[in-house]
Amino acid sequence: MAARRRRRPDEVGALADLLGFVDWHAKREGFPPTWREASDHLGLSPYRVADLVRRARARSFLRSRARSARTHRVTSGGRVFARRWRRRR
Repeated sequence: MAARRRRRPDEVGALADLLGFVDWHAKREGFPPTWREASDHLGLSPYRVADLVRRARARSFLRSRARSARTHRVTSGGRVFARRWRRRR
């Protein structure tokens, strides 16, 4: 049986920060941010943000329509995850 890989706290924190920023931006501006805006805000590379988005979608924390720009939305599970992680910091 393979050992389960433990997530580093900085990976989980970056995911929570991304979800929080996407949700905040969508509420404030009326539409979600581009990944470039997210990378600038979080201080991460666009590649790193794309990786976090892939992980968030795999965990059903983020949804978006295929082949459509700025259609990503944070799910209720993603909001709960982001809030719980922020409390633990």
